[in-house]
Amino acid sequence: MTTNLVPNASGVNPAAVNELLVYPREGYGYNNAAIDADSYIRNQPGFKTNRCQTRAQARPFLSVPYMAGGRGNQDLETLLQHSEQVRMGKECGTVTEQFFSQQYDPLIPILKENVQKPSNLVPEVAAAGWIHGGIPTRSYLRDVNC
Repeated sequence: MTTNLVPNASGVNPAAVNELLVYPREGYGYNNAAIDADSYIRNQPGFKTNRCQTRAQARPFLSVPYMAGGRGNQDLETLLQHSEQVRMGKECGTVTEQFFSQQYDPLIPILKENVQKPSNLVPEVAAAGWIHGGIPTRSYLRDVNC
């Protein structure tokens, strides 16, 4: 006598309702009454999704053919691939106490005299009566109307 270890669907759900963490499952597949039809559909090769098509013929090339412009030079390519490190990093302690006179350009005489003149830089010195921010509008209109 064969024993069916999958419980009947009508008796599974009421038993699972009484337990909080028991999830009802009738067995492998959708329904235990139709397990044969379900297994036939799952295991039939025509219904399986293949990732790639299988080809009966062999590939024309076993690997990628050599497509460079000629025969390679192994000695030169080895030197290019495994060359010496030639980058020189900046040193941390490059501060010097030596003065370099080339960093300042001497001015021509006319610029040397006029660059630091206060009349060229400070407007109060350049024009008497100059007001920072300009003349107030009321004063200007009063002067124009008078």
